[in-house]
Amino acid sequence: MRSPNSSLLVVAIIAACGKKAEEAPRPPSCADVIEALLTRLQTSNKDNVMPAEMRSNLKAVLTNRCAEDKWSVEALACVQAAATDQQLKDCGYKHLSQEQSDKLARATVSIVGEETLSQVAIRRMTEFMEQMCACSDKACADRVQEDMTKWSTEMAAKAGDAKDQKADEVTMKKMTEVGQRYGECMTKAMAPR
Repeated sequence: MRSPNSSLLVVAIIAACGKKAEEAPRPPSCADVIEALLTRLQTSNKDNVMPAEMRSNLKAVLTNRCAEDKWSVEALACVQAAATDQQLKDCGYKHLSQEQSDKLARATVSIVGEETLSQVAIRRMTEFMEQMCACSDKACADRVQEDMTKWSTEMAAKAGDAKDQKADEVTMKKMTEVGQRYGECMTKAMAPR
C-alpha cells in the first residue's frame, strides 16, 4: 500500500514532466537598446534637443557598432538600465573592450563633432583614472597601467603629427588633476594588504 506522500510525489513528477520548459528571456536587441538610450537622453536633456537627422544618424551608427562589434548581453543590459551619463560611461568601462570603445568613438565623432587631441587626452586619462580608482589589487592596477602606457605611446605619435595643437592652461590644469588622482589610486591599489 502506497503512502499518501508517495502518491503526491508521483503526481508532482508527472506534472513536472508534462510542463514545457520555460523559455529563457530573449536578450535585448541592439536596435531596441539604442532606441531606448536615445529616447532617455532626449528626455533627460530637454535644454539641448538633438535634431531629428542627428538622432537618426546616431541611432544607425550606434546600432551598427553594437551589432558588428558583438556587444555582450551584459553590455546591452547595462546600457538598457543606465539612468545617468555616469552609469552609461561605466557600462563602457566594464563591458566594452578597448577596441570596441575606440571603434565607437571613431564612429560617433563624425556625428557629434571632432574632438581635439587635448579633449581626447582628458577623456581617456579620466577613463584610466576611474578604472584605476576602481582597482582593489595590484593585478588590476597593472592591467590599467599597461593599457594606459599603450594608449600613451599611440597618443604621443599622434601628437607629434599635430604640432599646432598645444594644450591651453585649463587643459593642463585638468590633466594635472587627473594625473594626480590616478597616481593616488594606483598607490592605494598596489599597497600590500
